[in-house]
Amino acid sequence: MMNLFRFFYRVCFSTVLRIKKIGFVFLVLLSIFSCNKKSVPIERGFYYWKTTYAVSPSQKKLLEKLSVKKIYLRVFDIDWDAKLQQPMPIQQVRFISRADTCFHYVPVIYIANGLFQHIERGQLLLLAERITEQIEHIGIDNHFNFNELQVDCDWTESTSGKYFELLKFLKESSHEKNRLISATIRLHQVKYAKRTGVPPVDRGMLMFYNMGKINAVANTNSIYDFQEAEKYIHFAHNYSLPLDGALPLFSWGIHIRNNAVIGLVNDVSVETIKKNNYFRTDGSTIFKTDSSFFYHGIYFLKGDELKMEEISSDICLKAANQLEKNINSENSTVSLFDMDSLNITRYHESDLEKIFSCFN
Repeated sequence: MMNLFRFFYRVCFSTVLRIKKIGFVFLVLLSIFSCNKKSVPIERGFYYWKTTYAVSPSQKKLLEKLSVKKIYLRVFDIDWDAKLQQPMPIQQVRFISRADTCFHYVPVIYIANGLFQHIERGQLLLLAERITEQIEHIGIDNHFNFNELQVDCDWTESTSGKYFELLKFLKESSHEKNRLISATIRLHQVKYAKRTGVPPVDRGMLMFYNMGKINAVANTNSIYDFQEAEKYIHFAHNYSLPLDGALPLFSWGIHIRNNAVIGLVNDVSVETIKKNNYFRTDGSTIFKTDSSFFYHGIYFLKGDELKMEEISSDICLKAANQLEKNINSENSTVSLFDMDSLNITRYHESDLEKIFSCFN
């Protein structure tokens, strides 16, 4: 009887041990799986880059369905005025629609990099004060509060000193009002951070587009190129600023004459070009002209070409997956650029949801 008892005891004890081991393995696997998911959901955003702020009911409805709460709103640009010999704000946004309390607005100012080749260091504090004052007035006049300011500038090694000093002044004034300050970051500035420097701000917004060379070669896309992005994006892991990310929705045309790039044509898509009788194509991304005419305020000569580059939902989704694997901060915002009606209408709501869901 005692031997039978011992037998059952050993069987039960070994079974319990096996159950514990299985449970431990399950917990380890669960932990590993959880590491591959963001414990904090990303915040969803959109950039608004037009000079007039007017959100239609359909656009608002789309943002609500996508749970988008943050709008990065370009409020004005700053460039150097050669006549006045001082920096001047230009293209300030005009509000046609009222600011909506259901959105968190982040004012964005674009600063032309060339400004820092002219401005004296002694003028930077005054410029920071004027920027702060101007943004305060825009917020008050249009009835919106904000807790973050973003500065967009494609700085270089030669201009980083003055630009970073301006950012320090803006950061001081922002922190006094309990606001964050962020700056846009390009891929090359992430890879070569020691050379280009890291801006003295609270967060960086990695602009995950405009990464290739603008050229006349067919079947290339300078807005997004997976292979080109692979050369840079892995350096984001070790970037010293927490990074948010911006993905492209836009398209543009590259104006070509005699195989040389003349300039860019914005606010166009393949569909709008196809509807224009002045352009013809053999099915490629290159549209040719048989006569001379004006289009979007640009003069096209007979024989000129327009190379169309645009981002489809599949391409944007590919970019989102690539960015998600390399973003260095869990508490991030992912935004789409930009909320132009021409861009929005090319995408289904489900496509945009898939893009955002990559980061959840």
